[in-house]
Amino acid sequence: KWRWVVTALCWLFILVMMVTPVTIIVLGTFMKLFGFFNIPAPFTINHWVTAFRDNVLLLSFRNTILLAVGAGVIGMFAYTLISYLVVKTHFRGRAFLDFVSWVPWALPGILLGLGLLWLFLGNPVLSVLYGTLYGLILAMIIKEMPVGIQMTKAGLMQIGKELEEAALISGASWLVTFRKIITPLLLPCMLNVALIVSIVSIRDVGLVI
Repeated sequence: KWRWVVTALCWLFILVMMVTPVTIIVLGTFMKLFGFFNIPAPFTINHWVTAFRDNVLLLSFRNTILLAVGAGVIGMFAYTLISYLVVKTHFRGRAFLDFVSWVPWALPGILLGLGLLWLFLGNPVLSVLYGTLYGLILAMIIKEMPVGIQMTKAGLMQIGKELEEAALISGASWLVTFRKIITPLLLPCMLNVALIVSIVSIRDVGLVI
């Protein structure tokens, strides 16, 4: 019976902590002078017209979307493969690989970005990534490796090894087993990881800079 009260409290929390601040921010973009409702004709759309006529803003918006989608999709598959090595195989270095995956969270974003910058500039092979969107996507994938791998590991741990063993006994290769059994069962988790990485990629300004 208390579920309606709890639901109401949850919606109240969302309203106060999320909806109200966002509404105020959006409202402010339509005001000539924020907070002054007593001036003549306080609302205007000129700010939005100016913004969408700015080619730099539109290019930045496009790059942000490409960065978010690229980091989310590519990272989703990379984290899944790494997690599979850690959880489902007898690879000797899997424990060390699992430990190393936490390192990006131990470093501030700007420091990690500086390390990657030195890596790109000091390596002839990776120097082609300098100044490109691909380099930023790689940086975001590395930065969000801890959350991506840990979430995917949790999903893989819930998939019993009996399914893979049955597929292998039936003559399926590892690739077929992974594509037709592991991936469909793990897909909701993978999509959640992709969404989280995409959202974080949009707001992580320090690493991108």
